[in-house]
Amino acid sequence: MSALWKLCRPFWGGWRSWRAWSLLAVAVSMGFGIVYLNVQINEWSRVFYDTLGTYYSSKLFGLMKEYTVYILLYIGVFVSQDWFTSLLVIRWRSALTAQFVDSWLAKRTFYRMSLTGKIDNRDQRIAEDINLFTDKLVSMVVAFIINAGRLSSFMIILWHSLACNALPCLLVSGRSPAIWCGWWLSTPWWVP
Repeated sequence: MSALWKLCRPFWGGWRSWRAWSLLAVAVSMGFGIVYLNVQINEWSRVFYDTLGTYYSSKLFGLMKEYTVYILLYIGVFVSQDWFTSLLVIRWRSALTAQFVDSWLAKRTFYRMSLTGKIDNRDQRIAEDINLFTDKLVSMVVAFIINAGRLSSFMIILWHSLACNALPCLLVSGRSPAIWCGWWLSTPWWVP
């Protein structure tokens, strides 16, 4: 963990870190916008299928227009979130590359390393490793935060749906099997 913080500190803890934190906040807030749109599409889906079930055809055209608006908003927010995330990765990658190249060129380290001949294409390896590190770490952090929001929002929807619709049915229907299982387990059926 200390090695990770050592790599992250110059970019995320420096005097220009407010730009990075702002980009991260914009990417995460757009991710929460996607979660909000998912919740709205989920609600739309309920209304749509209820409308189909009741054969209320005059409401279908309005629902289709509403769905088109949701999908267009979803595409716009998704593309914007990906763009801001990519911008954050590019800025961090360029700062980290400059830091590593400066340390590689300091005190003629590149010359001493070339004399050993153990590592080929050091500059390409530095660039590729930094690209993988920044891209995977930023994507993982943003996805973790957004998925936590998605999980909590849909857990609330599921809990509300369960509490309003299915819980009374489960309580009524679940009582008889529970009583029967309790009786069956308490009776020594294995003893002749």
